[in-house]
Amino acid sequence: MLIVLKTTYDESIQSLSPAFLLREAELQELFAQGQIRRLEYFGRLMDWHTKWTDQKRTLYHLTQYRWPFLKRLAQARRRKGDATSEPTATTNSSE
Repeated sequence: MLIVLKTTYDESIQSLSPAFLLREAELQELFAQGQIRRLEYFGRLMDWHTKWTDQKRTLYHLTQYRWPFLKRLAQARRRKGDATSEPTATTNSSE
């Protein structure tokens, strides 16, 4: 299994994304060699994920804090962020 973390790009040139083309070539070789059988995209399901497959599943994220003060800090940061951002959809994955 290969897990691909969320990456970023310059949205002003999204139709010319060299990273997308590089990732496509990289995945073709990895699958051809039999090194991986499953690919997981960790993050929200994006349109470009569906260019390679129509399979998807929901992933759940669990955060465990070792010390209570870290949990309180994270909650405070989340509350501050919630006041300035819109709600997000459920996290999905493409295989």
